[in-house]
Amino acid sequence: MIVFLCPLLIANRFSLWNFCFAGYHGLQKWFKDRRQSTISDAEIQHVIAVFNVFDQSEDHMEQLDEVLAEYEAI
Repeated sequence: MIVFLCPLLIANRFSLWNFCFAGYHGLQKWFKDRRQSTISDAEIQHVIAVFNVFDQSEDHMEQLDEVLAEYEAI
């Protein structure tokens, strides 16, 4: 299943594949740790939830950068 799920994530939002949080590339690590195993439906739901959290985090970071740029804080 990982073989099919991973390209779908990458094709959808490559920036999230490279999203770094607390020094880790979360999606890359998650898939790497499960490279030789079959993942369950619960694990698929979990990685989709993580993907959504990273997506929202990236959006919030972009909005914050815009506000900071407006006030020339960065």
